[in-house]
Amino acid sequence: MNCIIVDDEIPAIQELRYFITNFSSIKISGEFDD
Repeated sequence: MNCIIVDDEIPAIQELRYFITNFSSIKISGEFDD
């Protein structure tokens, strides 16, 4: 499964990346901020 992280706060993006990387079935395809 692919996902894209979108948030206007960099710390939130970092936290989401941390939690998502714990799931081997999810690949982060991109990260975007405001």
